[in-house]
Amino acid sequence: MSEQHGIGLRAYGNALVANWFAAMSGGLGVPASIMGVFFTSGPVQIVFWITALICLVVSTYVPWRVVTSKLNEELKSRESEKLLSQQQITALQAQIDLLSKPNFSIEFFSALLGEDLPISGSHALFFFRLNNTGTKAAVFTSEWELEVATKDGKKYKGNPSKVEQKTKFKTNKVNPQWGRVYVADDWILGRASSGVDRFGYAEGILIFLLPGLNYDALIDDSTVLTISGKAVGGSEFKGRVSVKWFRDNSSDKFNTSLTYPHEVLLSDHGG
Repeated sequence: MSEQHGIGLRAYGNALVANWFAAMSGGLGVPASIMGVFFTSGPVQIVFWITALICLVVSTYVPWRVVTSKLNEELKSRESEKLLSQQQITALQAQIDLLSKPNFSIEFFSALLGEDLPISGSHALFFFRLNNTGTKAAVFTSEWELEVATKDGKKYKGNPSKVEQKTKFKTNKVNPQWGRVYVADDWILGRASSGVDRFGYAEGILIFLLPGLNYDALIDDSTVLTISGKAVGGSEFKGRVSVKWFRDNSSDKFNTSLTYPHEVLLSDHGG
């Protein structure tokens, strides 16, 4: 503040005296002065002192109003400065968190949903990208989880399945001899466990077994799939997507980071 205004008792007293003399010498002070000079009888003196008292009361209100207005303005200014400081602190803390913690997010590309594994249930294979806009960090291989919510309100937990040297899926209904082949290097658990750079990403697949989940319930458009994980250091992240989204948006154009980006003849890969 460029100018400081006194708001203590001394300042109030100075303002009171100044305003009282101003009132006495102004419109109210004129009749009081005339009566004080030309009339000296008792009743007239009483009128004079009453008039002077009125001037005093009026002059008291003026400095009180000025002082309280200044005080209120200063209090408002301090509150505004305090609020601004708190906002600056919050923004600064957010920047510090961004620089000192990982910030992972999941970007889905495609999925394979099936029931041809030797379990009583179904399975789900996801191909996605794990983006990181925070500090470099690795992801725990043991902390990945899948939750599947079906339209009947039930929820199922998926167990991660390790990709063997070669894992094959029959994905072509017209030509069953064609399908997808994935290798251990495509597994995102291995790629993310070595650390993801700031503003970097890791791409790969993740397979979950879903015991007890009927295949027809899994592939229903309304089924919601949520993958979650945890970075070294404790930061958790998750990505949520519906089966309908995969039907409408899946594409092979993102598969370039996979060992076999497209369908292959399965017999050429171990029968």
